[in-house]
Amino acid sequence: MGGSSGGASLDQIGQYVTLGYTGEREKDVVLRVRSPLASFWRGYTVDRYDGRGWVAENQQAGLLVDRAGRFRFAEAPSRVPRGNTYVQSYFLEVKQPSAVFTAYTPGWLALGASGAGQGRDALRENVEYLQQASIYRAISPLPRVTPDLLARDRADRSDLSLLATPPIPERVRLLAEEIVEGATTDYERAARIERFLLTQYPYDLRVPPYPEGGDAVDVFLFEIQKGYCSQFATAMAVMGRLVGLPTRVAVGYLPGKYNSLTGVHEVRTQDAHAWVEVKFSRYGWVAFDPTPSPNSPWALGFGDTGLAVGLQQFLRASFLGLMIDAPGKAIGNVATPLAGLGAGTALAVALALAFLALRRARRGGAAAPGSLAYSRLSGTRREEMRRLYRQAAAVLQHGGHPLRLAHQTPYEYAESVSWDDGESREAFQQLSEWVAKAEYDPVPLPEDLLKRARELLGRLGG
Repeated sequence: MGGSSGGASLDQIGQYVTLGYTGEREKDVVLRVRSPLASFWRGYTVDRYDGRGWVAENQQAGLLVDRAGRFRFAEAPSRVPRGNTYVQSYFLEVKQPSAVFTAYTPGWLALGASGAGQGRDALRENVEYLQQASIYRAISPLPRVTPDLLARDRADRSDLSLLATPPIPERVRLLAEEIVEGATTDYERAARIERFLLTQYPYDLRVPPYPEGGDAVDVFLFEIQKGYCSQFATAMAVMGRLVGLPTRVAVGYLPGKYNSLTGVHEVRTQDAHAWVEVKFSRYGWVAFDPTPSPNSPWALGFGDTGLAVGLQQFLRASFLGLMIDAPGKAIGNVATPLAGLGAGTALAVALALAFLALRRARRGGAAAPGSLAYSRLSGTRREEMRRLYRQAAAVLQHGGHPLRLAHQTPYEYAESVSWDDGESREAFQQLSEWVAKAEYDPVPLPEDLLKRARELLGRLGG
């Protein structure tokens, strides 16, 4: 797990699956995705951990042929309300025969040259087709799951293999139990482990080789104590199983760089990623990402990473993307009440509405009292600082600067803006520093900080 080399492909290397990116040529484009929603682009999942890594024999794309003859992912719901789906078109620059890509929520595949067989024959023929295809489409139900819905659900423990682990050092088990102590729901248990890893260990690609004979999760948590997505995802999946959560590791890519004019996400070698899925009884597999920045795509608040897929840009799908009303039946671009607006205005309105949807979702996922040690910091001053920062970002966007991408921290966004004058740059960078302090620094905010922040906002024109 710790010393493997990665690259553009998600194919297995030797006995173990390579999780995420650890190699060179990080800027090479390996995948282009046309999709109205940003997402993890999941290639396959693995579910057997042997103490060293995830064994390649359980590498799964999870494809089935259902009774209606549709070629679908195993997690696809049996029925989806009419119009509540969206299409992703995948253009592979590098062949990856071990992976079949989908966004969340996994649904169906629309294959232009699918096999003519039935049942297993159709499945085999379509898999063979996909292994050679460089272009195909996936159709997904719009993601609707929110923290409060998951808090009312429970983990699906019907498959005991998803709870299985090899002999694990006792200190790993004790740590996992300590993290979730007092949690009242399975969602909170998963979110607490995710938060713990996000906040307690640094991201670092320069991981030394692991010693022979030691358990990989134990070495990561107690000895090396740093890593990239491979270590973080493995640690969460294993600790989750130790406290009764059915887990597996998903392998694929981060959303990549989005081009708002073409609607294409350019995915590069450096975007290769691994995250965790937890199985719930009603809502199925739900993604969690315990890897801290710079390899975390959502940056929305701990416990929300997988849930935010799609919600962050929920209404974009209604007017910027290709929508469908039934699996395999395209209906083209949808006319909406926003159609009369300019593209920039329509996008701003949609993103504002999407933000409101996100805020409602996050309010519904408020942590229980027992989870305060791992929770996002709250308080009136902190909320006001966040509001002032959002207003400052809106001022920049109104002035023609790019939108802040979902994966960007405030620091990264400030650095990405091309400034016309040094005063504005200095003001926004200072606001970025203060909102990061409000978000994560437990030290109380000074009384005069909000006044100073409002003054900076005024210098920006807000």
